[in-house]
Amino acid sequence: MNWLDYLFEQSAAGRFEYDSESKTENDLDLQEWYALCKEGSSQWSVPVERAIVDGYFSASVGYVFASGYQWTLRALLSNKPLSTKPLSNRPLVDPEAIVAFCVTESGGNRPSAVKSSLVKKGDGFCLNGEKTFITGAKEAEILLVAASIGEKDGRNQLKLAVVDAKQQGVDITIKPPMSFMPVVSHGEATFDNVMIDTSLVLDGDAYTDYVKPMRTIEDIYVFATLFGYLFKLSRQYQFPEEVTQDILQVLLAYVQLAGMDTLSPSTHIALAGAENLAETVVASMKPHWQKLPEDLQAHWVRDKALMSIGTSAKIKRLETAWQSFS
Repeated sequence: MNWLDYLFEQSAAGRFEYDSESKTENDLDLQEWYALCKEGSSQWSVPVERAIVDGYFSASVGYVFASGYQWTLRALLSNKPLSTKPLSNRPLVDPEAIVAFCVTESGGNRPSAVKSSLVKKGDGFCLNGEKTFITGAKEAEILLVAASIGEKDGRNQLKLAVVDAKQQGVDITIKPPMSFMPVVSHGEATFDNVMIDTSLVLDGDAYTDYVKPMRTIEDIYVFATLFGYLFKLSRQYQFPEEVTQDILQVLLAYVQLAGMDTLSPSTHIALAGAENLAETVVASMKPHWQKLPEDLQAHWVRDKALMSIGTSAKIKRLETAWQSFS
């Protein structure tokens, strides 16, 4: 059964949440939510399909983002050379581990702003520095840390290191909840002489091969997860069939985008079109929100800002994409 037939089957049977024993999903912390997702969407192997299924079963936009973010990182790593040891077939990142992407520092997230360092020491590297904004910091088991290995031709050269969050020398501080999606934790971390095996420093340039595609993949996967959630609401609260059909068009667009080259200008142009369609569909849903319980309406009003995150960066990315064809 494909993911779409499955969701229609679930909605017809009145199943709108993962089985969480005596708790409702609104009572779950993210650690418990991730455990449900591991089991609930495990029959699908394609990350974007798992993201959509997790979105369908989400209780609110906060859980949507938490799942979409994890599937973003799975997609980011899925086609990358994860080891410098050619004979190793063991993935460096557990496919079911909770992962956090650590780039931003006090000066921002541009390559020149990254001051954390990876210095060769013996058979490995020594990691020092700090990260000031880490999504999922409370739950993270694995940290993907961008750090400098020095300059070349006047440019900061970055590598991505796989770091155990409980490793000696790693200190994570959790920040107060944000004003929207408060279920999603954020924090900061310091790294004090953290020893990293050479095999845990990923091949390629951290910015070109990971940070840049991460931004595009996140836009695709978070919106796919979100529209899985909106599909659930449209079925659970009996929105007009035309609205549900439009939601499915958005979902199918994001499934298609998930298989495209995330660094290609044409992908960015198509993604902008999908985002415009997504905004139009959400606007068409406005007359039907009163069908939802008051708490869900309040959650949506609070958390819908998710759709506007990174707007200026998206505009610049789209302009650059069109310029490449002029």
